[in-house]
Amino acid sequence: MREARRLGRKDTVTGAYVKQNMIFADAFNYYIFGGQQVIQPDRLKELDTAEIQKAANSHRKARDYKEHGKGEFLAGFYKEDKLIPVTTLVIFFSPDEWDGPTSLHEMMNVKEERILSLVPDYQIHLIAPARLADKELKKFHSSLREVLGFIKYSNDIEKMDEIVHGDFQKLRREEIDVLNQCVNVKLELPDGEETIDVCKAWEDMKKETARKAAEEAAIKATEETEERTLLEAVSNMVKELPLSVEQAMAILKVPEAKRSKLAAKL
Repeated sequence: MREARRLGRKDTVTGAYVKQNMIFADAFNYYIFGGQQVIQPDRLKELDTAEIQKAANSHRKARDYKEHGKGEFLAGFYKEDKLIPVTTLVIFFSPDEWDGPTSLHEMMNVKEERILSLVPDYQIHLIAPARLADKELKKFHSSLREVLGFIKYSNDIEKMDEIVHGDFQKLRREEIDVLNQCVNVKLELPDGEETIDVCKAWEDMKKETARKAAEEAAIKATEETEERTLLEAVSNMVKELPLSVEQAMAILKVPEAKRSKLAAKL
C-alpha cells in the first residue's frame, strides 16, 4: 500500500511538471527537432478530448451535407476534412535503463514477419535519462536539462559533483518535487524562497550523508567491541568453570536473540 501511494505521488508530481507549457514544448522540441525552438510554449493550448468529439459531430448538427455523399454524412467526416496528428512521448523519470518494449510488435507473441506486416505497429517515443549523452542534455532549454541530468547521474557521485558545479540553474518547487520523488533525495526549499541553489544543497546532502555514515560506523564499532568482550568472557568461563556455553551466557545476561550468533563464533 505504501509503495502504491509513493508511485501515485510520483505520477502526480511528474505529470504536473510536464504539463507546464515550457517543459512540454522543450520535450517535443528536443525529440522532434533536435532541440531547435520550433514549438512555442505561449502558443500551446490544452485540448479537451470532448471537444474533438464535438468537432466530429459538427457536420451532423449543422446538416451541411449538401454535395456530400451519405457515407460522408454518416461518418461525420468529409473528404476535405483533415486530421490533426497525435503522438505520445514518454519521459522515463528514472536513472535505470528502460527494459520494457518500445513497440506494439515487441509485445506480441508472434514472430512471423508476414503476420506482423498486417498488424499496425505502435512505437513508443521515449526519453530516458540513462540513454542521454551529455551533448544530448544540452539540447534541452528548460529545467528539463537539470532534472534529467540530475536523475541520470544520481548514482554517480563524481559525475553529479561535475554537473551541479557546472552550469546548473536554480530549481523551483516543481523540479524539487520531481527529484525528491524520482531519485529519493531530500532537497528542501528554504523558508520564504522560491528557488534552491542545487550546488549548495548537494554539498549539504553529502555532508549529512557522511555524518550519518560516521555515526553508523561508530555504533557498529561499539557493537563489535562489545561482542568481542562477551566472546572472551564466555570462553573464559567455559574453560575455567564447569559451565556450558548456554549457562555462561545466561549468567552474563546475554539477550536470547544474540546467543545463537555468539555461540556460532566460539
